[in-house]
Amino acid sequence: MDINVLRELVRKLDSDLNSLSAALQSYMRRHLSSCNVRDLLSVLASLVSECRNSRLRLMLAELMFRDLDCEYKVATLGPEGTFSHEVSLKLFSADSILLCTTIRDVIKAVRDGVTPFGVAPFENSLEGIVHETLDSLEESDSVYINMCIEHRVNFCVAVSDDVRTLDDVELLYANPYAYQQCRNNVRALLRNVKSVIYVSSTAESARAVRESRKAACIVSKSCALLYGLRIAAEHVEDQETYTKFVLLSRTSLSEGDRTGLIFTIPHRPGSLYSVLEIFARRGINLTMIYSRPTRKRPWQYYFYLEFEGSLVEDLERELSRVCHSLRPLGSYLVTSSY
Repeated sequence: MDINVLRELVRKLDSDLNSLSAALQSYMRRHLSSCNVRDLLSVLASLVSECRNSRLRLMLAELMFRDLDCEYKVATLGPEGTFSHEVSLKLFSADSILLCTTIRDVIKAVRDGVTPFGVAPFENSLEGIVHETLDSLEESDSVYINMCIEHRVNFCVAVSDDVRTLDDVELLYANPYAYQQCRNNVRALLRNVKSVIYVSSTAESARAVRESRKAACIVSKSCALLYGLRIAAEHVEDQETYTKFVLLSRTSLSEGDRTGLIFTIPHRPGSLYSVLEIFARRGINLTMIYSRPTRKRPWQYYFYLEFEGSLVEDLERELSRVCHSLRPLGSYLVTSSY
């Protein structure tokens, strides 16, 4: 294949994408009212089901979300420069993003109708589920998952102006999840650290280092540049790492690539087996099962279960018969940002 063939393919793709964008805008003006999130998500799910390319899936979502008529379209974890903010920018314009102090505040903004959407970290390939996100969803029965976006995470060590070598660093600011993904490499690099201070986000750690002396933080390269920090070491994660971010709304989709459930079961032998047996008998593949304290009474737990495919009515009815409580988090689309 020579360069002229490639150029012709690029021209055709460019023309097709422009036609798709114009057709989407025309369809939305004629058929979808402003901020009608349910109809918008239904159309998006229908379109995305026709393609498996992750970048095209994200592009379709971005094209549809940009025409939503509201001041803030999405809430996400701030400040500017977090990985949550980075993922949100792949779907929404910068001026439509509401930056929140905590993940719990993100989900509260969606629940209370402050924004139609939210973006929150859900699971990391090294450190597992993000407890604050899952617990907040368990407590907010009107917020659902609409899309899962897998995002490659790269970390660097960034330092304050007075640091000449990494041996000068005495203070490390870090988000706990970021630190755990890099702890072996960071310990080897920062041998003279006297104190580690945990903060709510990677961007918050960058902001703290900018105002400190003999300090370092674990952030993305773009975050370090945003806050004017010097990058002292790159790719410090212990091994290749990915984080799943979820797009949230008050609308539950009935069809998708995967479905999430939160449930509780009676405290007797065989209760969990009764749930799992239903999926095994139906030939449904589970992709995750996880337990968390209910935070209501000591030693009582809820389960989060994720499976491939959609939640059909007869499956939900059968699960309801063996669960003490059952809360579907909706079926959702799966894509990636890389």
